[in-house]
Amino acid sequence: MFSKKTGHSVWDKFLILGVFVSFVGAGFLYIGILLWRSSRSPAAAPAIAVTSGPSSDEYRADCRDIAAPFLRQASAVNPAQIGVVGPELAKLAEATRQRLMRLRVPAPDRDAHLRLILLLDEWKRAAVGSADEAASATAHTADLLDSFHWLSR
Repeated sequence: MFSKKTGHSVWDKFLILGVFVSFVGAGFLYIGILLWRSSRSPAAAPAIAVTSGPSSDEYRADCRDIAAPFLRQASAVNPAQIGVVGPELAKLAEATRQRLMRLRVPAPDRDAHLRLILLLDEWKRAAVGSADEAASATAHTADLLDSFHWLSR
């Protein structure tokens, strides 16, 4: 039983076996606790609220309320005097653009929304540019109002 030749006693072998079994048991206990906690409160996928977007009429009313002040100012601008009113018009164009970017746009009105945003960008460039750029922006404003009558109601 006790062998003097090897220098190890039976107790050394039991100690090594005991440490090994303890680590294996701790591992199984850890995995069991993880499985128990995940079954108790499952990590559900985040709930996505399905909300319908605004109707076309709601969007058009909101868009008209936001864009009307700018469109009135832009339509009244004399391209020859863009140097005088340009900085204020650029600020108004940026404020209008920021508000329009926050709107949810229904599919039928995406073209109008995109054209309006691009028109505002054109006006920002024209406000610091030449009279020719302002004349071009004025013409594009008139085209937009002709294409989308609901903007000028």
